[in-house]
Amino acid sequence: MRRALAAAALAGLIAPGARAEAPKPVTVACYEIPSFRIGRAGETEFGPFRWLGGIEIEADTRDFGGFSALAFAGDRLVSVSDNALWLTAKLDADADGRPRCLAEPQLGAMVGTEGEGLFGKDDSDTESMALGVLDGTPVAYIGFEGHARILAYPLDAASGPGRPQAVAVPFDRHDLRFSKGLEALALAPQGHPLAGSLIAIAERTLDDKGDFRAWIIGGPRPGAFTIERRDDFDVTDAAFLPDGDLLVLERRFRPSDGVAMRIGRVRPDQLVAGARVVAEMLIDADMRYQIDNMEGLAVSEGPAGETIVTLVSDDNHSIFQRNLLLRFVYAGRGDAALAVRPPAAAAAQ
Repeated sequence: MRRALAAAALAGLIAPGARAEAPKPVTVACYEIPSFRIGRAGETEFGPFRWLGGIEIEADTRDFGGFSALAFAGDRLVSVSDNALWLTAKLDADADGRPRCLAEPQLGAMVGTEGEGLFGKDDSDTESMALGVLDGTPVAYIGFEGHARILAYPLDAASGPGRPQAVAVPFDRHDLRFSKGLEALALAPQGHPLAGSLIAIAERTLDDKGDFRAWIIGGPRPGAFTIERRDDFDVTDAAFLPDGDLLVLERRFRPSDGVAMRIGRVRPDQLVAGARVVAEMLIDADMRYQIDNMEGLAVSEGPAGETIVTLVSDDNHSIFQRNLLLRFVYAGRGDAALAVRPPAAAAAQ
């Protein structure tokens, strides 16, 4: 059973499918996660990742949770839930970037291209996000899994996402498995060979070889490719590193041994139309670690210029699961030649 919050409950809940309005504040409580490996506080190195810290987050509204994507826009954390709700907050962290809690968290509802409310799983299952700039305006590209599509939402720090416009996609919604479709979006940054392209990856829509279907959308070299699927894992998110590599987050659940997660790395030269990509696995974690249903991955710059990888979990609005935020310092692969930068939207808010 979850701990009860001492703070007063939020007056009025945000109904998924409501028309866009100013985001509403929520009250949260955070609990420190001292170590990544359970019971081993002294163990901090996990492949190229160094444990920075983690928190479990609870809130005073049942709308909080289900977070499936994550990004950082300036000093604000941005996340979307799997029912078209939008979370923004400042990450309260110490001088090293170790998380302590969320400051000024707010939730708001997204709308469709005509300003309509988003109702039902088919229309409101927002599972992926990438921040960028479209026609000079900071936007959040949001991927929907039920009715498979990508919408570009203009960003406003005060009122949240505005009315979106549709992004042309190279797939038909009927080509993707319902609830196993579009799950990861990443925008290739400036200086990357695919600069300006969106990378879209399906959770478990597979080709005839059993590999994940994926697409390069827009940019200089668009096309379809695949990523090798191994060990019954599914894709849940992706994000580009400053050196141009793509991190891909994967998750697995088996009733016999619970939940597991891992992160793979894809080099820039592997992202080619028609390619079958084999990601290099960097980190694996199972129930011996402080994980849950890990679905969101973000890359940001730390206080000393280091690369920080942040993960969030989707609790499926269940009392048996947790909203986790985990942070690592990423050491890199040491041979990257690129010097790419995040999209301009990252500094726009």
